[in-house]
Amino acid sequence: MPDSIGVVIPVFNGASYLKEALDSIFAQEYAPQEVIVVDDGSTDESLAISTQYSQIHCISQENRGVAIARNIGIQASQTDLIAFLDQDDIWAPEKFHLQISYLEEHLGAGYVVTQQLFFLDKGFKRPAWLKPELLEGPQPGLTPSTLLVRRSVFDQIGDFDPKYPMASDVDWFFRAKDAGTKMGSISKPLVYKRVHADNQSNLARSLHAEYIRIARDSLSRRPGRKNSKS
Repeated sequence: MPDSIGVVIPVFNGASYLKEALDSIFAQEYAPQEVIVVDDGSTDESLAISTQYSQIHCISQENRGVAIARNIGIQASQTDLIAFLDQDDIWAPEKFHLQISYLEEHLGAGYVVTQQLFFLDKGFKRPAWLKPELLEGPQPGLTPSTLLVRRSVFDQIGDFDPKYPMASDVDWFFRAKDAGTKMGSISKPLVYKRVHADNQSNLARSLHAEYIRIARDSLSRRPGRKNSKS
């Protein structure tokens, strides 16, 4: 019998795109057993949109950041496998079907990701941080929205670290790699990543600083190196 799947969606003022994201969950060929929206102190209609779906368990908290919102969802989930969807992304209907099939065939893999397709929001011009070639076809997808992970991996390496306000997902993938967690990959774009004015990727300087800290933390975990504070 296939493992059960739970979906965690951290939301902060995502009303413009949230319904489309949620609809893509319920259009999955393999239906998830639970869907958890963690509203991170939204001041728009995000929570109201989420509560319109009877299948969704909504958790509302004051604004504490996306890492803590994801962690709250993980803690609330009761499933064997956990997926994450960002409020402005969209899933292809066959995402879960292909990912769970992969994990059933590769029992040593701790998690599986997919490729992704970037697309510009209607009327939005390509930002400077987005290279033109990223819009030309499928791209590698080491992002939360592409991820399906066994719960046991979180027990091994921990949740998302809130000391990285914008790049906690990047840190998590580094920690998984450093711990020797086997990754699976599906060479098909199953996530559509919307590019719009509010993307955190626009904060390039702050992101770059976090990436440097993450890389240093990763180096400190490697054999033969002393741990150092970041």
